[in-house]
Amino acid sequence: MGRLGVQEFVVLIAVLAGIAYLVNKNSSSSENSSTKSSSVAYLLWLLSCFGILGFHRFYLGKIGTGLLWFFTGGLLGFGAFFDLFTLGGQVDRYNTNVELKTIRATTLSNSQQINSTFPNPVQPIQEGVDTISATKSHQEKIELLQNLKDLLDKGILSQDEFNQQKAQVLG
Repeated sequence: MGRLGVQEFVVLIAVLAGIAYLVNKNSSSSENSSTKSSSVAYLLWLLSCFGILGFHRFYLGKIGTGLLWFFTGGLLGFGAFFDLFTLGGQVDRYNTNVELKTIRATTLSNSQQINSTFPNPVQPIQEGVDTISATKSHQEKIELLQNLKDLLDKGILSQDEFNQQKAQVLG
């Protein structure tokens, strides 16, 4: 009675994975709550038996590695111990990716608005040049932000330097 059978264990895992999916889906649906908190991630790391159960990975939307951590005991504890030191960076990387997706969506929306403004392909040349230059500047911003993110991930830029450069680009 005290032990879980195989069926109960599979149901428990399915319920945990479903809850993690729903929490992640709901937190990603609104723009304000899509960023994640390092303190919440570390709290989940602590509550999941020092990362062994992988709740912090579910929180960051890493369902596959969350299940891997759950079934392997955080890869026998080594992965959970590694996460202790890298979890803050994982949260920053998640938040940076969310910001880049938002910028891409905004750029796509602006591009579609420009295209709907000029539905006729035969427009005066100046209007066509303005459209191309506006789209190009958005594309350049995205590329510059991706380069800044790579520098942040490699440790060349600090989070503060990244935020200052990002503010200048988006300025």
